[in-house]
Amino acid sequence: MGNFSDIMKNTKKPNTVTTMVYNLQKLGVVNGDILLIHSSLSSMGWVIGGAEAVVLALLQAVGENGTLVMPAQTMTN
Repeated sequence: MGNFSDIMKNTKKPNTVTTMVYNLQKLGVVNGDILLIHSSLSSMGWVIGGAEAVVLALLQAVGENGTLVMPAQTMTN
């Protein structure tokens, strides 16, 4: 998507933990869900708080009874 300046210019409103939780709930994510996430931070536009904010939003959306699975891999494995 480009550098951070480009991302900010191309994002109508910055994403926050609150807005991401709201949007996840609109998608149907509820407390107790199991989510398997594979994502690109830059494709989400401007996220205030970066990757940590995304993880916090996902954890809040699934709640204490939910499970968040995020594979971590490199191009070599």
